[in-house]
Amino acid sequence: MRRCLTFVKEHPFWEKYPLWLCVVVLVVIWFVASFLITICFGAATRGLAYLLALPLVTVGLYLAYERTQSLKKQNKTDGDRLLAETFARSIELLGHRKEAVRQGAIYALGKIAEDNHSELTAIINTLCAFIRHNRLNSQLIAKQGNTSKSEEYDVSEHLPIDIDAAVRTIAKLTQSLNSEDDDKSKNKKYDLSNTHLFLADFSNAKLVDFNLSDSYFLDCIFENTNFSNSNLVSSVFHRSDFEKATFDTKTEVKSTDFSKAENLTREMLEEAEGDRKTTKLPKGMEIPVSWPSP
Repeated sequence: MRRCLTFVKEHPFWEKYPLWLCVVVLVVIWFVASFLITICFGAATRGLAYLLALPLVTVGLYLAYERTQSLKKQNKTDGDRLLAETFARSIELLGHRKEAVRQGAIYALGKIAEDNHSELTAIINTLCAFIRHNRLNSQLIAKQGNTSKSEEYDVSEHLPIDIDAAVRTIAKLTQSLNSEDDDKSKNKKYDLSNTHLFLADFSNAKLVDFNLSDSYFLDCIFENTNFSNSNLVSSVFHRSDFEKATFDTKTEVKSTDFSKAENLTREMLEEAEGDRKTTKLPKGMEIPVSWPSP
């Protein structure tokens, strides 16, 4: 019986014709068989006709179920293959010589992460690496030399469109991070260290578990940004806006330069793990009481 059902199920007929047509054919056969039995043997045999049709209906339902499951598996396989191809193609296009093409690849990666939460961490890390190793970043590092000369930058009015797209995509994707994604250990999941950015908008971003150490941020926006469990050690935030930003006890701000940060308050830094001796605060701001004495 099993061998017979397998033969029927794997017959090319089911791949050639749609499921609804197969069901219609079985129903028609059922009614015809019932009608013929009733005509030949009388109304008293109507129950027998239904009984004889039962195996046919059962086989039809079984085949319909198997067909549905097969289509689901095939759709998942096709979806996984398309996802892998799109991901690989987008990664490849991040190295394209045209900014607009790189921008499109970044938005494509963002869409993949939105639709596939399991890829979120990998894609955020990919975008972080893209920002760290972009041509602009290399030029700024070479030009800066050290953070004390940061005001000598001759920056344009806006970020290149591909870097801006990466920043905004990271900010958007981090907003969808769930509490179970947050690793409260000292190990940081996302690396934006040694990064030099200007006019970058991280508004409403959830920069949890980010390594932002040894970086320079000029005129950046961190409005309503969450820095929980992030490393800001030895970074400079020049004219960067921290309105409604939040820190926690695992946010490291040692040797961090906030001297020209905007809308940064003492209350915000009370939660952070700071250092009284090396951290530079805005003029007139008192050192948070929670910070240990040197």
